[in-house]
Amino acid sequence: MTALAEAERSKQTLVLLLVKQQQQQQEQQQEQQQQELMQQQQQQQQQQQQQQQQEEKGGYEKEAADNAID
Repeated sequence: MTALAEAERSKQTLVLLLVKQQQQQQEQQQEQQQQELMQQQQQQQQQQQQQQQQEEKGGYEKEAADNAID
């Protein structure tokens, strides 16, 4: 194999490796973004639950206060 052909082959190999590396990085980024999204959704759910609990608690307290006034 000539030196030129050898160089061309190693260049192709390098390009393939680079492409593979880029694909892996993109996959990792997508995975990370999905995890971040899931965390955000979980936080939102927790906040909503806390709000509901506080509203329910507030409702009970108001009811108790109303009953006390009666």
